[in-house]
Amino acid sequence: MKTRRPAALAGAAVLGALALTGCNIDKPTPLVTLVSGSTSVHSEAECYKENGTLDEAKAEDCLKSTDGKTISVGEGGSFAVGVDKKIADAGWALLINGKQQSQTPIKTTYVKGMSLTYGEPTAESAPITVQVVQPDGKTGYRGIWTFKIEKKK
Repeated sequence: MKTRRPAALAGAAVLGALALTGCNIDKPTPLVTLVSGSTSVHSEAECYKENGTLDEAKAEDCLKSTDGKTISVGEGGSFAVGVDKKIADAGWALLINGKQQSQTPIKTTYVKGMSLTYGEPTAESAPITVQVVQPDGKTGYRGIWTFKIEKKK
């Protein structure tokens, strides 16, 4: 009788593991962090394909997104971007309001000193969209991370 209990527990564990493999459980994506002063926010990718290319329509939707974790930066202030080593090794690009900030892929895990100008001081400043994109090495994207920067009051 005593040998049946461990065998039953082992069988239940195997069945549980098999049941989970049938579920649509995604692995966490690499993290990207935005830092301004002593404040930071980090996020997993809004869109990500581990080994491959995002569907073109999905990538376009993600690039149009203005939703994301928010950080506040004062007028003339700066922020830094930190990426997971896996992203840096493959190369990445930084987009601010949809405009790429460098001509060549960035291959470091940390870029600092990104300064901001919000425009007319009398106008209510709209949040700035900051995106980290990881190209797939061809013509598409592997990952897209989106953040918002609001003007610190």
